[in-house]
Formats: sequence, C-alpha cells, structure tokens
Amino acid sequence: MKKLPLLITIGIVLLMLGGYFLYTHNLKNRAIGAWDLVPSDALAVYESDNCKSCIEKTKETAVWTVFNKASLYNKAIDSLRDDVFTLLSPGANYLLSVHATKKDDFDFIVFYPQLQKAVSLFSDIKNKSSKFSTREFSSITINEVHLAGQILSWCVIDNILVASFTPFLIEDVIRTYDASKDNFKKTLSSLRQLTKIRGDAGNLYLRLNALEEIVSVFSREYSTLLNSFGKVSVLDIKAEDNNLSLNGFSADTSALVAGTLSLFRSQSPVSFKLENFIPNRTIALNNLGISNGNDFNKDLINYRKSKAAHLNDTLKKIGSSLNVDLNALYNNIEDEIAICYVESFKRKGYSKILFIETAKYSSWIKVFSDLSAKLSVDTIFYEKFGNYQIKDVPVFRFPEKILWPLVNGFDDMYYTNIGNTIIIGDDLDELKKVLTDIDEDDTWGKSVSVNKFLGTTLLEANISFYVNTPKVWSVISSSLHPKWNKFIRDNQKLVSSLQMGAIQFSNLNHSYYTNISWNYKTVEAAGQSPPRERYVTRLNSNITRIHAVKSHISKSDELLVQDSLNDLALLSNEGEVLWKKSIGDPIVGEIYQIDFLANGKLQYFFATKDALHVIDRLGNYVSPYPLRLSVSDIEHVSVIDYDHSKRYRFIVTESSGKIWMYDKEGNDLDGWNPKDLASKLLMSPQHYRIKGRDYIIGVSNNGVVHLMNRRGESIKGFPLDVKARLRGDFFLETGRATADTYFVVVDEDGFKVKFNIEGKIVARETLLKSSVTSKFYLLNEKNAKSYLVVQQDARQFKILDQTGKQIISNDFTGSNPAIVNFYDFGSGKSYISVTDLTQELTYIYDMEGNLLTSPPVESSLLTLRPKESGQIRIYYIQNNAVVIESL
Repeated sequence: MKKLPLLITIGIVLLMLGGYFLYTHNLKNRAIGAWDLVPSDALAVYESDNCKSCIEKTKETAVWTVFNKASLYNKAIDSLRDDVFTLLSPGANYLLSVHATKKDDFDFIVFYPQLQKAVSLFSDIKNKSSKFSTREFSSITINEVHLAGQILSWCVIDNILVASFTPFLIEDVIRTYDASKDNFKKTLSSLRQLTKIRGDAGNLYLRLNALEEIVSVFSREYSTLLNSFGKVSVLDIKAEDNNLSLNGFSADTSALVAGTLSLFRSQSPVSFKLENFIPNRTIALNNLGISNGNDFNKDLINYRKSKAAHLNDTLKKIGSSLNVDLNALYNNIEDEIAICYVESFKRKGYSKILFIETAKYSSWIKVFSDLSAKLSVDTIFYEKFGNYQIKDVPVFRFPEKILWPLVNGFDDMYYTNIGNTIIIGDDLDELKKVLTDIDEDDTWGKSVSVNKFLGTTLLEANISFYVNTPKVWSVISSSLHPKWNKFIRDNQKLVSSLQMGAIQFSNLNHSYYTNISWNYKTVEAAGQSPPRERYVTRLNSNITRIHAVKSHISKSDELLVQDSLNDLALLSNEGEVLWKKSIGDPIVGEIYQIDFLANGKLQYFFATKDALHVIDRLGNYVSPYPLRLSVSDIEHVSVIDYDHSKRYRFIVTESSGKIWMYDKEGNDLDGWNPKDLASKLLMSPQHYRIKGRDYIIGVSNNGVVHLMNRRGESIKGFPLDVKARLRGDFFLETGRATADTYFVVVDEDGFKVKFNIEGKIVARETLLKSSVTSKFYLLNEKNAKSYLVVQQDARQFKILDQTGKQIISNDFTGSNPAIVNFYDFGSGKSYISVTDLTQELTYIYDMEGNLLTSPPVESSLLTLRPKESGQIRIYYIQNNAVVIESL
C-alpha cells in the first residue's frame, strides 16, 4: 500500500481541523466593541461625547424635553430608570440605540464599556428588588429585575454591559453577537470614517432607509417619499440661541437599490427663492433644488425602472398617442420644485400646491394646453382670476405621473403661472386662495419671524423640508396613533414651544451634507402665560357696533366702532382713537374691507338704511360715496368680486325681499332693479363660483331657495321649495365637481336639508331634540370654512357640530336672545363666543367645549382676533368703553 496518498489525506484533514480550531478560537476571542453589538434594525444610534456643558445645554432645549417625555410616555417612571441613566454621563463613551418595539412605541438599548462601574451599579439595582432572576440565551446569562411594573434586562458581552427595559431587545443583541444577524456598524460603511466634531453634545447615526418605520411608530399615514430615502446620516449635535441643530453627512443607498437621494446625485445645491410665493398658512414645505433638468429626467427614469416602471410606460403612451413632447417639461425645469402643504381654508386638514420654476414657462403651458385640448370632453376649462388665467389638465394625477416619487396625489390639476413659475393645485378654490395670499403679500417672504428662521438654515440645498410646527399639530392629529394624539393633548404647552424646523440635504462629492435645525421657545416660557395686556378706551356715548379690520399699512388689527350718536370711529390695536366721523344713521348688515381703487389700499364698505358708504382708512369718503338710494329699508348688503379683478358689485336687500345690484359707480344693473323674491331673506344673497360658473343664491325664511346667474335669471330647477321654516345662515359644501357640491340649510324645528345646484334635495336629516320647544338654526364660521348648529330651548342652549355631536351645553342662556360667533383661525385655534343679550354676558369656548372665560365677560358685543404670536385677543364693549385684552 502506498503511504504517500494516505499521508497527504491525513495532512489535509489536520490542516482543516487546525484551521477550524484557529478560526473558532479567534472568533470567540476577537476584540468586540460596542458598535459590533448594535442590531442592524436600530432606527438610530446616539454616540456620547465628553463635553458636559454641551450635553447639558442640549438637555435644556425644548426639542430634547419633548423627545424625553415621549420616550417615557405611558411608562413607569421611578428611580430604576434614573439609576440606569446615571451611567450616561459625558466621557463614558457609551452608545444608545433606538428601536421600534410596537406599532406605536419605541425603546432603547444602552451599550456601556466601563464594566466595573456598571456592574457595581447593577448590583445595587439588583439588591433593591425582591424579584430578581436570570436566564440563559445562546450561552449568555441575561439578568432581569422586576420593579414597579417594568423589567430591566441586562447582560455582559466581552466587557460591555448591555441593558434595556425591553427584554427581547437584549436577545437581539445576543443574536447580533453570534453573527446570525448583520450589525448596525455595517450600515455605516464609509460614513463612520468621516471626521466628526469633538467637544459637542455627541453624534447621531440615523438609518435613512428606516424613515418610513420611524414615522409609522407615530402616525398611520406617511409619504412614499420616505421609502428607501437613503442609507444613513451621521450628525453632530449642537444647541445654541434657542435652536437645536444637527449637522453632518448622509449616504445614499447602493447603486442597485436607488434611494430618493439618488435623484439629486447629478444636481448642484440651489438657493431657496420661492419664499414670496409660500403662504403664511403653510404647514410644511418640501423644496427641491434642480440645477440640471436633463440629468434630473434621466435619474428619474432610472429610479422608476426599479420602483414604478408603469409610470414610464404611461408617460410614453401619453406622449406618443397625443403627440406631446413631455421631455420639454423636464429640460426646462430651472432651480426649484416645491410642494406646499397649506391649511385648507374651506375644510379640515390641508391642501397641496405645487410650484415649479422653469427656464421657459411657455414650454410647460404649451404641453398642458395641448393635453387639455385633446382630452377635454366638452369645452376646455378656463377661468380668469384677477391677473391670472387658470386652466386645467384633465389627466388623473398628472403631476404625480411626471414627478413621482417627489410628488404624490393631485387627483385634479388646475394651473396658472406667475412669470416663469408654474403654480398647480388639486382644488380650484384652494389655488385661488393661495393666489390671493400672494397678491396680499401674506407670504413667508414678508414674515419677519420666518425670514429670521430661514437665516439659520442652509442657503443652498437639494432637498429642504420645512415644518411650521405650531400649525402642524392640529392637522396631523387625525393621522397619529391614539397614544401620540393623547400625548400631544397632555403636553400641549410643551409641544407648542417648538417653532419652525428644517431638514436639508445638499449634494457634495457623492455624499450629502445634512442639516437639521429646529427653533424653539424655552420650556419655561412655553409653560407660562404671556403677560396679560388690557387697553380701555371710553367714548362719549354707548357703543352699538364693533368690527375688527386689518390695516393695509402695518397688517395689524384695528377696530371700527359706532356709538349711539351714529359716530363711526377707528381705533388702533392699542385702543387709540385714530379718527371719528358722523355717518348719520346706524350701520345695517355687514362691514366689508375692499380695495376700491385697486391700489393695494383697503377701504370700508357698509350700508345705512338708505345709503351706501365707502370710507378710507383716514376717515375720508371715496368718491362718489356716500350714495343715497331709492331703497328706504335696507336689511342686508354683500360684495361680489366675480373674478378677483376688483370690479366690485354691491348687492342690497330690502326687508321685503327685493334685491338690487349696483356697480362701483352706483349704477343699478339690469335684472336687479329690483329682483323681487317676495319674502324676507335669511341673510344677504351670496355669490359662488363653481367650476367656472357664477351662481348667486338667496334663501327666504319661508323655505324657498333662489339660485340665479349674474343677470338675475333663475337657474334650471329653481326656485326650489325645501318645505321648511328656515333660520340662520346657509352653507356651501364644495366638492371636486358640481355633482358633489351641496348647499346646507336648517329648519327651526330640527331638520337639516341638503340640495344641489340642479335643484334637487339630496338629504333631509332629523336633528335630535332635547325638548319639544327646541329651536334650531345654522351658524357659519366667520369666513365660511364650516358651520355649526345652534339649539335653544327654555332649559338649555346647545351647539352641535356638523355631525350632530354636542360641543357645548350652556345652562345659563336658555332661550334668551343671543349672538353666537364661530371663529376658525387655523393651527387648531377655533373658538365659539355666546353673548347673552339679556344678561349682557359673553361665554367663550374652545372646540372641545371647554369654557375659557370664567367668570364670563361682561359685554353686549364681542369679537376675537388672532395675533402673530399665536395669542388670541378679545375686543368687547361695556357701555361706552372699548376693552382690548388677551384671552
């Protein structure tokens, strides 16, 4: 037998065995650091630094306080947690990882390398509890202490103590150590090698491909933009001057799995220049910097190949079948695309407005016009609104098709332009309101506080997500998990301390410089009531009317008041009398502010029993006013501006139901001289533009509804008898089309009726009565954003929301005559005032039904207005005195 093959075989076996034992020996005795133990599914990891003052400064910020309270919310808080976190001191070189533990919760793992100190502390913790146990997991001992309804688990792995209040997280660490799972360290790749600032409050490592998971812990709704956004961010933490900032770098995902950041790999950072278009009602803004539209188009196509290839196919079909060059859109993008989320002025929640800066806006308009011409069923939609021409593109979610994943939604598309900027809305009325905000300079560019904040952010970026935090809570509350919705309510003063925030990414040499910046008030200031202001101005006679107006000069509130001698006075927001003028008779109906001369200056329009008046802010009449009319019993007036052109029309209603319409010069118009509706009206006739058509509605208290065109001619299906004794106001529920647009009225006996513009009653709902004597009426919000229903009987005064749910029950007013006002100032600030005219007492409530004035305000007339600071001011009357104070 030959020995050589046998010896070779034995040698190979010994070599393999030796290699195996050498490998396992080195594996078990390899140098293990805390980073090697962090599970790969960590949402974020905090790495400590040795700057004690920096860390203490960060802990003093409102941002940290909110996060800290959130992390402990609905959890046992006692000395056990305090003991554990005493380890987390500057210079300890610990890691703290954050993990999702439930669909609506998160917890931490502490990795602590100073073993001797940690073991000593945990021995003391063990001795405090009567319930201590150990268990084995993968040959590692896990210690557990049960105390105050919580479990603290810890183990020691290669001289590193690992602890958490969620036991299964310790098991994840052990699995990571056993190499059955990747660790977080591998996610960091080359970014961990970047130079980090020392002597700050530490470093935060944020897993960008977990953004969707992070948001889902708090909310049931999140944007697809978060899906595979990027790979990881490494950020230094710094706090100063009421601002917490995190700065560092972010990495995109691999070339094989492109993230959203990859769409900007060929782009240079761009300056933010759209601030003069962004309304102050903005909740959040996603601003995107595009320096090269052609490269952006290529990257967008490549991104979609792996994520949504059908969109590329759809665009090709649209382009080829309609002979439209869609590439012209991308090639002409210049500088910025912005998706603006604004508080909806007509419904709860928000609406979206899209801004696109172009090098050649005519190319975009041509593509849109071609699509509209080829796809419109009957006529091409067109509407003139002031200096704007608004058109539509009848393609479902067209903005999403061309700009996904950066843009989502926009079921309908209405567009116009200001210079080279295309402005797109998915709701016609919401687009008009944004255009009005721009015309009135009610934008970020004119806001001192917003501009101050923007100065703390990156001047140039590719992605900038701005959040107006005080405005965001009320809008997102419905999408939050119940736990976090309650957290917001329980910590309202604290969360209100957070102000503007920004998250920004700028392409820089194949990585992305990252800035997260959040302004805040001090926690102490947030918990304190602002200094209570109070101004009292006495006039010579009792005051009979009060109306808040806006100064076109300072943009601050002012006050028009009329006294029993029929003198009209303008007061500043501090109660100073700016002028006083006799107008001869009491004012009837509403007071309107109009730009009569179309020069940006506002005047006051109102009526007395037989005359129309237009007075400027200095107290002078505007020619040819005052105008004496042949009408001798004016009851209502209203102002119409059909197309936002300031060519006003004035509607005058007599108590008998006759209606006149006048132009600015006082000429009565054909069809309205007069239009006799033969019955007393509930309120002044109102104008609505629905899908490009003008409607004027007048509702009689005998239940007959008149819907007319601009010439006073009845629309088909009208007059409509809703067979009800109507009281109060009427409300328009606008939908996306005429088919889902309804008027709402309320019968005094408790019926809510809906009818459409075709003259058909679509719903008749019975409201729940608390007494056979209960009377009902509909109450509009001051700016017709929504409505409430008021119910009165001898025992109770109630206010119901649109669903019939009771908001307020007032046992003091009963069936006394009362003036009720409903205000929605946005940002969740909605109020109801009830003035009992018999007792001359006013009660102010929030929308939760909480009484905010105890004792009630002694007043016969009262109005509310918001201040820029978020405070609410009360303007009210006590005999001959005007009182101005904070709520």
